Amino acid sequence: MSQTCESMGGPLTMHPTPAAAPREKVPTGIRWGRALAVVLVVATGAGAYMFNEWRKTEALRAEILRAYERTAHAYRSPIDRLERKIVAKIRQAGGAWEGELHDPIFRVSALQKGTGFYVRLPRAAARSDEAIRRAARRQHSDSFAGCLAVSPALFGRLLVLGDLVGKDFENKLRDAGNVARLRALDQDFALRARRDLPRLAEMLRPDYLIAVLDVDAARGVHEAHVWDLHSGRELVRARLDRAVGRSDVLNVRWSGHGTVPSKRPADRSVVNTANDCAIAARVREVSGETLTTIGAPSP
Repeated sequence: MSQTCESMGGPLTMHPTPAAAPREKVPTGIRWGRALAVVLVVATGAGAYMFNEWRKTEALRAEILRAYERTAHAYRSPIDRLERKIVAKIRQAGGAWEGELHDPIFRVSALQKGTGFYVRLPRAAARSDEAIRRAARRQHSDSFAGCLAVSPALFGRLLVLGDLVGKDFENKLRDAGNVARLRALDQDFALRARRDLPRLAEMLRPDYLIAVLDVDAARGVHEAHVWDLHSGRELVRARLDRAVGRSDVLNVRWSGHGTVPSKRPADRSVVNTANDCAIAARVREVSGETLTTIGAPSP
């Protein structure tokens, strides 16, 4: 409201303030158009960002895959050939038992001068390629090779190290969804390559293969095979069938159900070592070599 004075001491006259002009109404179509324009700008920006990230990811993936293939290619074919050869020998051993065998020109002591592989698995697993690979990957070190005085690598170790240059790792690179994941895989490969590839290269020139098949571990029934991997010839085939826990090699005797010792505290590792050495002793015996006896036979 405004106020004016007509004259000194005259009445005060009040004049109404003019009403504000009405706001212009924006048509609904224009409002939607503006909103759509904002959405399009945001979507275009997001799309451009995502496309740029995709291009960077694919460029890095191609670069890493080229470097990976250069390294992996040198190992992949030799590993595949060696793996197939070893699996075929184990499948052969898993067939019908053909009796003990010894190549007259072979001596177990000759294995000390070469390199080779050792695998031990249930006989039932030797009937399929996949079962052989699974069992080999799960195998732990035992005392058999030590009792035979040789130092072969575990076949399962070849399989595990070979994963680094196999299709599974390549598929991880192809499936990686972003730059961070690709860089992590690249760093992992570089670290493992420095650590494992020299050892893997040494494994690719083996001289022999030793396989022990546990026919009935509870009863102490085992079969042992030794092959020359250069010629493919089987050198030794031996079978041990004996009561569990009984070892004439280490003079360890057990009574009852095989869990209670007759003369010493219960130690399953002693029994396992005794059985491993008994298998090794049988291989030496079939090969015509003198047995090494620790301790005197019990009366």
